[in-house]
Amino acid sequence: MISENGNPIYKRVMIIDDTYVDRYVAERNIIKYGISESVISKESAKAALEFLKSCESDPELLPQLIFLDIRMPEMDGFGF
Repeated sequence: MISENGNPIYKRVMIIDDTYVDRYVAERNIIKYGISESVISKESAKAALEFLKSCESDPELLPQLIFLDIRMPEMDGFGF
């Protein structure tokens, strides 16, 4: 998954999942396999939307890839 020059493919990746263990495993694997330089982890779709809205003035902070759990309480992946 690492690019030809040995650097991660993505600068930032976001994980949105209500289960701590799932977020932890995903984050560890993304870092272990050099997929991204950094991982943004959020436990709900609402928290993720708030974060994304806060990046409105600085698009450089936005994730390039989002891993999203479809089944979550309050707001599911489809609502996101």
